[in-house]
Amino acid sequence: MKPLSQLQQDIVNDPARAKLIQAVAGSGKTEVLVQIALKAAREGTNVLFVTKAHLKIAEFAKSGNHYHTKLSSGAVIEAVV
Repeated sequence: MKPLSQLQQDIVNDPARAKLIQAVAGSGKTEVLVQIALKAAREGTNVLFVTKAHLKIAEFAKSGNHYHTKLSSGAVIEAVV
């Protein structure tokens, strides 16, 4: 995943600001949502997303603590938790 912009990182740090995410395709919305979810998982908290978009998973693989997810949009998410 590409590095987050300062605004994106601010939203990850304060998920209540996620409602501010309104942008065109390819702007990095999915990356921000994924980072919020990973942060919540590390902290042992839950997070709920309500979106107008459908994030369909096309591929998923897990090896140890490494997760590989590919969305139907073509976005690929690699995570180690």
